[in-house]
Amino acid sequence: DSVLEFTKLQILNSFKSIYDNKSDIEDYYLSHIYLDEEINLEKSIDEVKKITKEEVVDAVKDIQFAGVYVLTNK
Repeated sequence: DSVLEFTKLQILNSFKSIYDNKSDIEDYYLSHIYLDEEINLEKSIDEVKKITKEEVVDAVKDIQFAGVYVLTNK
């Protein structure tokens, strides 16, 4: 649970610092425009705060390992 809370705090801090840098503001708005998503930072913050451990566990179930290949000289 502490890992989840720490991760959420990191995400929230990154959201709050968006307005500290012009390029971060631009990235935030352009990514939402590109993804055709509503641009509402406060809503995004509220959504992150509501994330539960169960939601994370359920989301991880849908992740599939694609594989990693390492090329080496013989």
